[in-house]
Amino acid sequence: SSKWTDILVTDSIASPVEYESHYTEKLLFLPLSYYVNDFANRLPEIGHWQTQDDVSESRAAHGLPDGVFVFACFSRAEKIDRALFTTWLRILAR
Repeated sequence: SSKWTDILVTDSIASPVEYESHYTEKLLFLPLSYYVNDFANRLPEIGHWQTQDDVSESRAAHGLPDGVFVFACFSRAEKIDRALFTTWLRILAR
């Protein structure tokens, strides 16, 4: 939730209707998926979106240990600035 935006374009998967009261923004639900980005033209080397059916790799295949929590951020890298990264490090140090 934010105070700098009035409307959040979303769908019922990303923002379940029963949690609407937890948002400060007005939710604008799209009927299918709100994810409208298509990187195929900009990054053709990536190929198609992988689904769980496409991937059957283990944590070990990516050098990740079993039995631990893995922190991840699926934002574009340019959104992660020094202040945000420093905040994450401070949280992890607790």
